[in-house]
This record gives sequence, C-alpha cells and structure tokens, in this order.
Amino acid sequence: MTQRPPQVWAGIDVGKGHHWITVVDADGDPLWNRKVINSEPDILTVFGEVMDTADHVTWALDLVEGPAALLLGTLANHGQSPRYVTGSKFAAFKKSFSGQGKSDLKDSYVIAEFARCLRRQTVPVPAPPRITKELTLILSHRNGLSVERTRTINRMRAMLTSIFPELERSFDFARSDGPLVLLSGYQTPAAIRRMGESRLTAWLAKRGVRKAATIAEKAVTAAKAQDSAISGEDLAAELVAELAQKITQMNVRLKELESKIKEILSQHPQAPIVLWVWLSSREALSWENAG
Repeated sequence: MTQRPPQVWAGIDVGKGHHWITVVDADGDPLWNRKVINSEPDILTVFGEVMDTADHVTWALDLVEGPAALLLGTLANHGQSPRYVTGSKFAAFKKSFSGQGKSDLKDSYVIAEFARCLRRQTVPVPAPPRITKELTLILSHRNGLSVERTRTINRMRAMLTSIFPELERSFDFARSDGPLVLLSGYQTPAAIRRMGESRLTAWLAKRGVRKAATIAEKAVTAAKAQDSAISGEDLAAELVAELAQKITQMNVRLKELESKIKEILSQHPQAPIVLWVWLSSREALSWENAG
C-alpha cells in the first residue's frame, strides 16, 4: 500500500466554466490532475479526493475574484486557507518551465510548484467579510450599469441629431431627467410647435418635471429654428422616445443602487476610506446623478 504523504500542494488554474487542479508531493512530482467544473457538487467531490491524498493540503490559485468565488467559499467553509500566487516573481517562475519538455503541463502544476518552492512569495487569501463582498458586488453592478447608461445616451443623442439637431444641442441629457421626459413624448420640431410653449409647460409639470417652463421654452425655440422634416423622422422619433424611457429607468435604478451602497457603507468599519474609493471610481466613470 502506498504510504500517505504528510503534505501535498494543490495548484488551481481558475477558469470561468471550469478549473484545473494539480496535486504535487514534496518532491514536486504530480500525484493527481483533474478538470473541475465550476459547480458546488464537482468542487466538493474534488475537495474530498484531494484531502484524502495527504495529512495536510496547501491550496494555491492564480485568481481570487469572479469565477473563483464559489471555489474560495467552499474552501473557507471547510476550514481551508488558500494562498494566492501572482506578480512578477510568479511570471518569472512560470517562464522557467518553458523549453524543458514540459509544454503539456497545465498552469495548475506551475502554481502548485510555486506554492511548494516559494511559499513566502504567496499571499494568504482570507475569507471576505460579508459587507466587503456585498460592496464588491454592488459596485461592480453599478459601474456596469453606469457604462451602459452612457452608451445609451450616446445612441439616443446620435439618433436625435439625425432628425432634430437643434434640440439635441439644447440640453445635456446626462444631467437632468426633464429633457428625457420631454423626449418620451415629443421628439420632432412639428410636434413641439403644435404643442406650443404653454401647453408643453403644463404637460411637463404634470409629469413632475422641475423647471418645466424653461425646458418648454428651449424646446419650442429649437423647434422654430427647423421647419424641415427629415426622411425617416417618424421611426427615428419612436426610437428616441424608447431610448429616453430606458435612460430614465436606468437613472432610477442607479439612484436605488446608490442608496443601497450608502446603507452597506454605514455598516462598514472603514466606511470613510471605502466611500472615498467609491466616489473616486464614480468620478472617473463620469456618472452624475440624474435629477
């Protein structure tokens, strides 16, 4: 019967749909290599198999975010403390395996070997506190929605420019909901002229738009500057209205996410620092409150 080694090193090459895990012994000889589906049942099965190979297992991986979340959570739930391998030293270590007849080895083997040979160059991966994890998730989601909002605004402006450039120049649609409400109902010079300034002001005010009179005045002025109807105007106007409504919905959701972020931050012991990072990210993305 093969003697059970006192310690092994399990290197994990993290992937989106699956991971590769290689287990090496104290001499660096591969004992076990397997593709692991990124699902809890498969991860648990492999976890049990690896733990059966030795008295102690050192887990090492090359990614600690995104697709690694379920794997890290499973390890933490079973009392394991994985280590993170990254940086220039790991890159140099990895290069040393090229040109030695080992081109068929998985990256998981290199990760396991790095953890075995250079443990002090690895970083322990603590289980993330709930609040930190929630902040990471919600900030990532908010940033993605903010980028999508910017793209949608640009699409809407390009569409509006094709039929009514004077109106497009009259408003900053990224800063206020009022002009978006206007576009949800009226997008062409003729339609705005027919409404007139007083009726358009009342229409906007009824929908809760601030400074309704100012917006109506600008819109009517723009409409009087263009008598021509552009080919394809009706379809373009319909699409502009659809995009304006979509942006308004995004604005509402972004405000909800900001409230949720502030709520989570209020529970964080380092809220001022995290808030500063958040606001810096917010400024960098050039996202501004709608309203």
